[in-house]
Amino acid sequence: MSQTLTGSRVAALTLYRDEYIAGFERGGSRLRYNVTTEYMKQGNAVVFLVADSGSATAVTRGSDGLYPARVNNNNQTTLTLADATDLPRMNGFDIFRSQGPQREIMYKTSWEVINRAVDDKIITALATGTLTLSNTSSTDALGMFNHAVTALGNNFAGPKVLGDVTALVTPGFYQNLMKTKEFTNNQYVRELKLEDGTPTPFERTAFQKVDIIVHYGLTNAGADNEQCYMFHKNALGHAIDKESWEPSMGYNDEQDYSWCRSTVYHAASKLQNTGIIRMLHNGSEYATTTVA
Repeated sequence: MSQTLTGSRVAALTLYRDEYIAGFERGGSRLRYNVTTEYMKQGNAVVFLVADSGSATAVTRGSDGLYPARVNNNNQTTLTLADATDLPRMNGFDIFRSQGPQREIMYKTSWEVINRAVDDKIITALATGTLTLSNTSSTDALGMFNHAVTALGNNFAGPKVLGDVTALVTPGFYQNLMKTKEFTNNQYVRELKLEDGTPTPFERTAFQKVDIIVHYGLTNAGADNEQCYMFHKNALGHAIDKESWEPSMGYNDEQDYSWCRSTVYHAASKLQNTGIIRMLHNGSEYATTTVA
């Protein structure tokens, strides 16, 4: 008499890694050190003063034997702080049944959310500048770079020392710079851009006394009209509450949930329009397509 065996011969086991893999998202604040920042301990607003002579020229005595007098230009810009908050929360059962260190994940992701908020506020202020190289986008990154440096110089806002002027560019803009010998060849620059033919890390570098920051949050990145900027540090003001920068964590025993709150009080504004130049770059050649 034959016998039929039933059931599975394999008891499948699924293994879940304790260590998590961070998802792809933009993080880290790179811009607040490249603008004029006021760190505040208290208050609702801060006033920035921009003062100059009004491009005055030296004079000689008048017919009455007196020197003509003048006054300085004093321009005040008020930045009113607003709060930006991120609040992830997770109950105890969901933490218990989930893979990975969920409380650590809440902390790290919340920190990145606030960092993005800071950069986005500064980029929004940059976008209020009205000076542009051209209303037509271009792939000539080196030409635009040189044009912008010259334009700032003509506006008396050019770089004197490293840190005065920043070029805020997309990855596509930077890669087009890398195609030029003037940017990579040691006959033109001292800083190494290629090491054994391989590009060095490019999140921050310098060229012609301009601090270059490659940023992944610029408007239209990867499109044919990427919004890039070159600006003087004194052209932008940023105010931030230094005490609330660190995320806070806690646990509600009654309701059994953990939370992490990140809050920052900040504001940003254009201070001097002549110190901001927009560069419209065509980065569409670096765009991707979906495989069918």
